[in-house]
Amino acid sequence: MEKQKNLKTQVFLKWISICFIGGLLLYILYNSFVNYEVLSQNGKIKTGDHAPTFELLSTKGESVDIKNLRGKVLILFFFNTNCNSCAEEAPLWYMIKSKYDSTKIKFIGVCSSGLDEIEKFLIHTKLNIPVLLDGGDVRKLYQIEKEPEVFLIDEDGKIAFTNKNIPTDEGLQILNEKLKHIFEG
Repeated sequence: MEKQKNLKTQVFLKWISICFIGGLLLYILYNSFVNYEVLSQNGKIKTGDHAPTFELLSTKGESVDIKNLRGKVLILFFFNTNCNSCAEEAPLWYMIKSKYDSTKIKFIGVCSSGLDEIEKFLIHTKLNIPVLLDGGDVRKLYQIEKEPEVFLIDEDGKIAFTNKNIPTDEGLQILNEKLKHIFEG
């Protein structure tokens, strides 16, 4: 009886050790995909800087590395499922998205909410863009203070615009102007 109890305890401790080591390895692997180099160079992210690169999983389980999107214009939409302004902006993305050639521009959402909440948000807002699951590291990398926040990244991987501290209407107008400039010259 005592041997059986000790055996169960040993098995339990081995499982806990395996889970802990597995979790630690996943954490290390995940953090290796985020490029912290940009922040250490200049401290603040701004227009004209090379956009920090990262790789995250999408809500569909696909790995997305934004380095692979160079040559396309990229719009990163940082949002939170509990953000009313984020939900209100969703219809505006349809208008912007419909104006431009989808082979030249890519819209990507980045959200740190849980998968279930994100899926409900996408259904509720009818937002039809790929969404990447962020554990918070990319938010920190892009210095997101509050949502929604948008980054327009040009074909060369440089930040062409961010709506940081700009009211929504004004920010969307500037974003449209920047996109026209990029696509129409």
